[in-house]
Amino acid sequence: MIGSLKQFTHIDGEKYLNEGGSKNVEVWAAVRQGLPTTPSQGMDVLPVPEMLRVIEYCLDYRVEDFETAYKLAKTLYATNSQFDVMNWYASVCYDAKKYPESYEVCKKIASLMPTAGTYFNASRAAQRSGFPGEAESLIRKALALDTSATPILLDLAVYISSQGRFDEAFELLQSIDPKQLSRRDRLALEVNKGWHYIRLGDFKKGIKLISYGRSIQIWGAGIMTLPRPLWDGVTRKGKTILIVGEGGIGDEIIVARFSKILQERGMKVIMSTVHKAQRILSSITTIDKVIDGHNLSTYTDYDYYVPGMDLVSVLDIDEDKIPNKPYIKADPAFVKKWSAIIPRSKKLRVGVRWSGNNLYEDDLQRTVPFDALEALADIPGVKLYSLQRDTGIEVISPLSRMVPLHDKLETLDDALGAIANLDLVITSCTSIAHLSAALGKKTWVILPFMPYYIWANLRKKSPWYASVTLYRKATDSSWDVTMAEVRKDLKKLVKTS
Repeated sequence: MIGSLKQFTHIDGEKYLNEGGSKNVEVWAAVRQGLPTTPSQGMDVLPVPEMLRVIEYCLDYRVEDFETAYKLAKTLYATNSQFDVMNWYASVCYDAKKYPESYEVCKKIASLMPTAGTYFNASRAAQRSGFPGEAESLIRKALALDTSATPILLDLAVYISSQGRFDEAFELLQSIDPKQLSRRDRLALEVNKGWHYIRLGDFKKGIKLISYGRSIQIWGAGIMTLPRPLWDGVTRKGKTILIVGEGGIGDEIIVARFSKILQERGMKVIMSTVHKAQRILSSITTIDKVIDGHNLSTYTDYDYYVPGMDLVSVLDIDEDKIPNKPYIKADPAFVKKWSAIIPRSKKLRVGVRWSGNNLYEDDLQRTVPFDALEALADIPGVKLYSLQRDTGIEVISPLSRMVPLHDKLETLDDALGAIANLDLVITSCTSIAHLSAALGKKTWVILPFMPYYIWANLRKKSPWYASVTLYRKATDSSWDVTMAEVRKDLKKLVKTS
């Protein structure tokens, strides 16, 4: 869920970051001084200084051509392994979402120059690489070298939570003195506490605190101002409310359900989407109209607007009041199309997905091993279909025991058509979970230790979807216990189907 909420996100002690990575003038100056000024062998396209400018351009948030930036940086790093260049390369790898490579370089840097800053950088790369235990060890080394580094206690709390030690992490967050933090860090502290309040059963308080993240751009689409007034939650019969779609496609699906409450209060509902989900959202009977969300600054055909991810707070509803029955419908034409691709069978037809968008910072933590899911094909009476698309499909071999569908999953309507023809969907925490659950399909979601906020209550069943069962990672180093539980339940399901 990128472009989506970075769950349990924090704004950490910025002085311990890689000093802004590719955006830091001093680092770039040192790199330029340490590199040749003419192309090396094999670099016959651009001079080195120009390559550096290209890398900087590619990493800009408006461009995000990470692969090009990474390849150019790797080529340049091969010509010079001085400390400044190594530090710069680790930062570029991190910015380009190549977290395991960044981690390896950061560890080397920390061994050469063991400081609070180098240990901190290594800890961040370790966490993003899916190694929270190593991240904790590294950040404790940073704290030992600088006991005044209060802001990075936020990171330590995240690493502890990522290993399942939730109470310990919450106690640490409560011990942090807000006066020792910047405004951004203070708000991040409240966001992190919010996740724990949901875990502990105080849903309203948790959601309210998490929503503070909007003002520091770690919740929704940030602060927004549109031509019409912001809705305050007061019922105004006959008025039209614009729900502004934001975050990932999963987030838009999550919040679309609240149109039911608005309609019940006598208001009309328009919803915008930034994910080409007009057809799917239009299938929701409590939404009167769906529009493209890219040009809302000039759109005025409504009375009030509300950012979608703020709706649960603005409506002031508790967990037990969340509409959780199926609310989207698959296009009949696509259901028919996919009935030929996924035919009726005496076997249980199970769709699986193991990973999401690999540009999402915590994707490696939520990714379920492909082999563990493919092994479910061993269960008699099970037929597996892969719902993976774009990234992650390279692990499916021609001899795989699951049927790949990625070459046919062209649109969201295709995804819904496929899901409609399955008996069960087993997925990591991706948009497929929300598509399937909102459709009413039996859905098993496999979660990391520190899951998205809607799954934070740690129960087996979800208040958000009646058809969902949740399976949580049991140890920080392995999915084996979790997958054994999934396997056991799937065998039971086969016998009763």
